[in-house]
Amino acid sequence: MFKSTKLLIGLLKSPKGIVSKTTCLLINKQHYQVKHYTKKTKNECHTILVIGGFSVHGYKDVRLNNIAKSFAGVGYRVLVFSISDIENLVINTDTIYEVREIIKALCDEYYFSSGGKVSIFAPSFSAGLVLAACTDTQIQSRVSSICCIGTYANLETTFEYILFEENADDYARNILFKNMLPYSKYSTIQDLKLIVETAIYDNGFKRFVKDLPQVYKNASKQSQEIWNKWNDSKDFRKEFIKSISNEKVLQNWKSEFDVFTKIKQIKTPITFIHGSKDDVIPKTESMQLHQERKALGLPSHLCITNLISHGDTKSSSISTIEYINITKAFNYFFNYAKL
Repeated sequence: MFKSTKLLIGLLKSPKGIVSKTTCLLINKQHYQVKHYTKKTKNECHTILVIGGFSVHGYKDVRLNNIAKSFAGVGYRVLVFSISDIENLVINTDTIYEVREIIKALCDEYYFSSGGKVSIFAPSFSAGLVLAACTDTQIQSRVSSICCIGTYANLETTFEYILFEENADDYARNILFKNMLPYSKYSTIQDLKLIVETAIYDNGFKRFVKDLPQVYKNASKQSQEIWNKWNDSKDFRKEFIKSISNEKVLQNWKSEFDVFTKIKQIKTPITFIHGSKDDVIPKTESMQLHQERKALGLPSHLCITNLISHGDTKSSSISTIEYINITKAFNYFFNYAKL
C-alpha cells in the first residue's frame, strides 16, 4: 500500500526530485510531443503510458500532469502523449490503431521498456479507447496493468446518457455535436460549427468573459435556431441522431469503440475507478465492465468514489474510508505495473 499512499500524497503536494522534459518521438512515421517524467534517483524502471482525455488543454492538462508527476514520484517512468485527434476532440476509430502502434514502439525500445512491457493510465472516453486497443492479442502481451478512470462500457448507452440525461454535462454533449455535424444535413453551415466549438472552448477553459454571446450574435438565424433547439429540445436531439444513425462512420464507432462485448478478450489486470456522481459517463458503465470480468474470472478491481467527479479531484469533507478505497484501487494497479 506504500506506493498508492505516496501517490495520493503526491497529488495533494507535488513530489520532489522529479525530472520533467518534453521530447518528440517518431513512431510509425508520425511525430509525437511527449511529456516525460522520471525520478532523479531512478535508472531502470517500469513505464506508465498516460493517454489524456478529451480536454481543451490537451496533453498539457494540469490534472493529467499532476498524476503523471505523482506516478514518477513513486518510482515509474511516465510518458504523457499528445495524440492529434484527442487533442482536437475528434472521435476517430483510427486512434485505436494509433494507440496500438505507440504501445508496440515503446515496448520495442529498451530505454522505455527494458522488460518489453508498459502499463497504461487513461481517463474517460480515452480509457474506453485504450481498452479497445488492448483487445488485440499482440498488444495484451505487452501491457502489464491498465487503470481506467471514468470509462464507458457501451458507446450507445453512454451517448444516450450524454444527450438526454437532464444533469449530463454540456461540454461532452457539445463534443458529440461537433463530431456528428459533418455527417448531418447541417454539415455545410460554417457558423453553426463555430458556435459549437466556441461553446466547447468557453466551457473547457472556464472563460470568465465568454466568446459565445458575440459569436452567436454574428451567426445566421438558421444557425441560431439549430443551436437553440440542440440545447433546449430532447426531441430535436433524438431526430438529429436518428437522421445520421445509418451513416457508415457512426456504425464504425459503435463496432470499434464498443468495449463491453470485447472485455473478455483482455487478459491484462484492469483497475476501474469511477466518480460516484460523474455527470459525463455514469458509474454503471465501469460497474458493468467489472462485473463482466469477475463473472469471467478475469483480473479486475472496481472503486466507486466520491473523491472524483469527471476528472476533477475533491479533497474536502471526505471520509477516511474513501481514501482507503482509492488507495486499494491504485495498489491493485501498481501490483501488476512491473517490469
